[in-house]
Amino acid sequence: MFSRGRRRRWLLLGVPVAMLIAAAMAGCGKGRSGCDICPQPFQYPAFDTPQHAILNLTNAWERRDSVRTRLVYDDAYQGTSTDSYSTLTFTKDQEVAVVWAMGKDPNIVSIHFTTPPENTWVRQHYASDPAGWAAIQIPGVSVQVDDAVQGTLVASGMALFEFKLVPTLDSSSPTDTTWKVIRWTEVKN
Repeated sequence: MFSRGRRRRWLLLGVPVAMLIAAAMAGCGKGRSGCDICPQPFQYPAFDTPQHAILNLTNAWERRDSVRTRLVYDDAYQGTSTDSYSTLTFTKDQEVAVVWAMGKDPNIVSIHFTTPPENTWVRQHYASDPAGWAAIQIPGVSVQVDDAVQGTLVASGMALFEFKLVPTLDSSSPTDTTWKVIRWTEVKN
């Protein structure tokens, strides 16, 4: 047992410690700012440029966010993956379903959708595309899925990743335009 003096000292020390803990927790409370140790919620970029739409796609894959994935694609989306043997095609609903399934799979530890820096992306416009469309070619893309059962699955060595994006007038956007992915073409070596 503590003597009366020792107990009093511990009680007096306990009050400032409790106050410090309460103050630290208050700094992280809802609606408060300025807390250096509190994690900030993830912020997706706006859909205000074709590049930002692609970054939304890569971030949505890594976060396994099927809700955001649905926002990335235009309703008329068509994706293709081609290798020396075949070409596979994908719809918007199929792309969203893949991300949703990865989000629900407890064996998937992480996903890394890695692109080179934006300044290496090549923006183009093809005469055969409708007016306003943008095409962005990205070399050296790697998609890695770490699965506790299957191991690490990597899709890399692509000769070409090309995204075609369509603009939509949107007065809520700072640029009055938002962009969505309407084509995603990957060609394997």
